[in-house]
Amino acid sequence: SKTALGEVEQSIFNFLAQKSLETKGKLILEKLEEWIAENVIEVHSVQKKIELENDNGDKFIGYSDFIVTLKDGKKYLIDLKTSSDPNKYYPEDSASNSPQLAIYSLEEDDIDGVAYLVGDKKIRKREPRVRIKFVKGEISEEFLDKTFLQIEEVTGIIKEKLPYGKGEFEQNKEACSMYGNCPYIDLCWKGSMKGLEKT
Repeated sequence: SKTALGEVEQSIFNFLAQKSLETKGKLILEKLEEWIAENVIEVHSVQKKIELENDNGDKFIGYSDFIVTLKDGKKYLIDLKTSSDPNKYYPEDSASNSPQLAIYSLEEDDIDGVAYLVGDKKIRKREPRVRIKFVKGEISEEFLDKTFLQIEEVTGIIKEKLPYGKGEFEQNKEACSMYGNCPYIDLCWKGSMKGLEKT
């Protein structure tokens, strides 16, 4: 039916969706804990703040999920992810080509590599119900230079256009619903300010 759900039906639907996500989250967390127990001998940091500043005073702030030493003796900076299709979205070269991991790795002199630890969001009926994918890589100096060049270019464009306000940046409406809806989706598509605060 294309008609809107009534208030009671919508509440039931929302409750079921919430419970489903809670259950999935717990299953993925349990599997991640198992992976860590089986593969990690030492945890060096969790949610470490990364703060980089260039010569112009522009700051990049982020948080690395965790840095660990694995049982093979190698130390990795790891970013946790979930994905509906880890093989598609996190192929074997994805960690080596991640701007995020490249930036974070700049703060760590003594790591052997970077990695993604990906929990598959597709829960299966048979064991293993949750699959975990570990994708490791190394960041090259060339890729690091390329990443920071892109950041400098984007920062320059923002500084150039920011004073002019609305209309100076092209909207990417293909990304409106990626990773959940953008908070400005109703403003862009319907002109509605509902749920937004004007400062």
